[in-house]
Amino acid sequence: MPNETLSMVGRLGRQSAGGPLLTLRGIEKSFLRQSAEPLHVLKGVDLDLHQGEVLVLIGPSGSGKSTLLRCMNLLAPFDRGEMTFQGKVWRPNEKGIWPDGRADQKMLQQLRSQIGMVFQQFNLFPHKTAIENVTLGLRRVKKLSQEEAQSIAQRELERVGLGHKSDSYPSQLSGGQKQRVAIARALAMKPTVMLFDEPTSALDPELRGGVLDEMKRLASEGMTMVVVTHEMAFAREVGDRVVFMDHGVIVEEGPARDVIGNPRNERTQSFLKSVLAA
Repeated sequence: MPNETLSMVGRLGRQSAGGPLLTLRGIEKSFLRQSAEPLHVLKGVDLDLHQGEVLVLIGPSGSGKSTLLRCMNLLAPFDRGEMTFQGKVWRPNEKGIWPDGRADQKMLQQLRSQIGMVFQQFNLFPHKTAIENVTLGLRRVKKLSQEEAQSIAQRELERVGLGHKSDSYPSQLSGGQKQRVAIARALAMKPTVMLFDEPTSALDPELRGGVLDEMKRLASEGMTMVVVTHEMAFAREVGDRVVFMDHGVIVEEGPARDVIGNPRNERTQSFLKSVLAA
């Protein structure tokens, strides 16, 4: 698919979707540290995500990008603020973060199945084959039968070009293949949103292309995606909007080509200059 056509897919999907699919308002997150003051990672972040949008988060290490991503599916429960997803408001209380402030484990499980995540280090179970890694969530979370789970898992592995590797263990796969198994695992749950946390940073340069191509294909199909990455070519080509973060706040955001090609903020300019020169 030509680059311009690929970019238009997300823009058209976003424009036709109406209100945001997911919103974050006043999100704050700190981590406790032994013999030190808590580390304040997110400092009142506001963000909207629209249906069909590819949102790219960029910024230096420690700026809060990955933490913000984890707050979106509550792997890192935020301390203050609220998240609205598909019309339901999630807020923290003394026992966790719940829809409309009420404890509901089933709804929390549903949220995490609807917001899939692909990690930097693959997070595959080494003692399970590729297809077993993909079926695990289908059986434990969606309570599907072995036969149903196997059928879906095989289809998703074929979708990412690994149908012939279904019986292979992670140790028998390349880094790029492991990451595509991780993508298949997330897709098998039929998520509404896909989160990618530096999905190519652990890969050798020659293996990155296959994973990036798979992500481009998902974008062309209208998948709503939030991507933390240092791949600026991918961000410019596939992203609809780029958000630059630094020290736990959003410094600049706008259309991907504008932010990467002509950033307004001096801090964004400095960051992009160093990344593009590397």
